[in-house]
Amino acid sequence: MKQLSLLFFALLLSLPGRAQQFNTLPPVYVPETTAWGHSVDSLLQYVDKSRIASGILYDRVLPLAALPYFDRFRADTSSAEHLRQAYLELYLSAYNQAGFAHTPSQLRERAQALARRDSVPLAVLDYRLHYLDTLAVYHNQLSLQNGLYYDGPGAGSPYRERLLTLAAPLVRSVPQQARFYLDPTLLLGNRGRAVSSLLVNFDNGAAPVLCQSGQAVSVSYPSVGPKVLQFTVQFADGSTAQARARLLVEAQPGVASRGAGTASRTAGTGLVIRLNPNLIEARDAFQDYNGSRSLYGRGEALAVLHHPTSKSEGTGFSLRNPVIIMDGFDPNDESKLDVDTKDSKSLSNTA
Repeated sequence: MKQLSLLFFALLLSLPGRAQQFNTLPPVYVPETTAWGHSVDSLLQYVDKSRIASGILYDRVLPLAALPYFDRFRADTSSAEHLRQAYLELYLSAYNQAGFAHTPSQLRERAQALARRDSVPLAVLDYRLHYLDTLAVYHNQLSLQNGLYYDGPGAGSPYRERLLTLAAPLVRSVPQQARFYLDPTLLLGNRGRAVSSLLVNFDNGAAPVLCQSGQAVSVSYPSVGPKVLQFTVQFADGSTAQARARLLVEAQPGVASRGAGTASRTAGTGLVIRLNPNLIEARDAFQDYNGSRSLYGRGEALAVLHHPTSKSEGTGFSLRNPVIIMDGFDPNDESKLDVDTKDSKSLSNTA
């Protein structure tokens, strides 16, 4: 038991830059294989994998989402960040990723596309996964020889199974008037049962609302602040599952104008033009530190034209004295381009 338990910590200490990720979520845009996964595969290369019926061995990733134990002994609460992290870890810990409808980056891009259309996307993860039993060595189901693990003579499997259902909105915050959309492409799982609908208590003092797949519902919040949404996930086979997720309700921004080419006026500041945030990708690749793959940076860009006399000459909008603001390393996406949050100020409203 002690030897197997030390496997986690030995891997953690051997991977540069991993320890700090316990305090913050890692970026969503990551390679499909990791040094952590390669290390675990090497240690378990002689162990029989045929008993991993789910095709997912959760030990192959750094377990930040704690999926084997999440919502198992108590009612845990997910969130947009947690659900995306959970999907990332499920994807990276799978031996065959062909069965996943989206890559982690595609999941994020889909959610962002819906959010830009003024819809709050709701997502469901319904997965079966396996993880190593920490008592496998003690029960002789695994043995350690020359630094590698082998199948032991003990009876039973060294793997434990976990059935898990998560549901959450894929945005961190919403205004008091919000439109929630149950996107059929965000109902993901490997348990062979299809999600038919969600019964959602939006924590706004009203009765739970039935959300059908492919349909949107409008929700009104009488107050701002943190909320806890409660989901009853209803499946086509008649089964159900319970889930919870956090959501922050914020007051409507006073100078929000996110439509492409739209304009608004604020007292004493003149004309403001905000263009929709665009997802951009680097043209030049970054060679990773092992020299084994090329990675391309990704991020959002927002263009804002703001000048009291922008259109006074009658010749169209002019950009004078441009200022370019670039945000640095932000793995949890806390710095927003044009939306204030509870924990941070947007770049465009900082002044």
